[in-house]
Amino acid sequence: MNKIVLQSFFLDPRMKRNKGIFHRKDERLIWSAIEDDVLDIAIKSSEKVKEIESSNDKEKDTDGTSAVSTRKRVSEDNVNDQHINKKRSSGGGTRNHAKDNALFASFLNDSSSDDSNDDQEEVAEESIESIVTKELDMFKKEKGVHLFVNGSNADKGFNSPLQWWKQNHREYPNIWMLAKRILSVPATSAPSERVFSVASLIATKKRGSLKPDNVNMLVFLKENFDLIEW
Repeated sequence: MNKIVLQSFFLDPRMKRNKGIFHRKDERLIWSAIEDDVLDIAIKSSEKVKEIESSNDKEKDTDGTSAVSTRKRVSEDNVNDQHINKKRSSGGGTRNHAKDNALFASFLNDSSSDDSNDDQEEVAEESIESIVTKELDMFKKEKGVHLFVNGSNADKGFNSPLQWWKQNHREYPNIWMLAKRILSVPATSAPSERVFSVASLIATKKRGSLKPDNVNMLVFLKENFDLIEW
């Protein structure tokens, strides 16, 4: 079976009551694949958050010269002035020795900052992995819901897995990001074929000069016209 189909089965809360369908070995493999995908999504989302925060910090810095940077430049100028005065008063050997010390100090600062950044990234990945593992352990213990609204009677329809996730997504935020990707995929091609038929009625031979972006917007308006509040 397809990987997405198997993952959708395990992420569907209605299927939690149907145990024993898969062999235990197969179940472990499927849960392992789900954990890998959830972890990948969680790490990427955390990286996006870091990028947004860093871009916001850069925008704050570009708004004007901060007092911290001004003090830093003043202190650097004072250090440079002191260094020039020392060079004037001392000989060439002392000048070379001071230069070597400065280079060595800068090297130590750079290397220590790189090591600390690497350590912080490793700790962040380990914490994300532990969070994902705990979420999966809790989700495996969930009782889920019945397949039918009325328990075993199909007269009143089926329970919606997306409705369950809407009510419980805060408890499993990382798993929810994978579940909404998979469970939102239509189980039939009828909706997509309906959209293609609408597009063929809009992009006719007499309207062949329409740009693709305009066709997309017209199709979107046609399918979502009832949702627009005029």
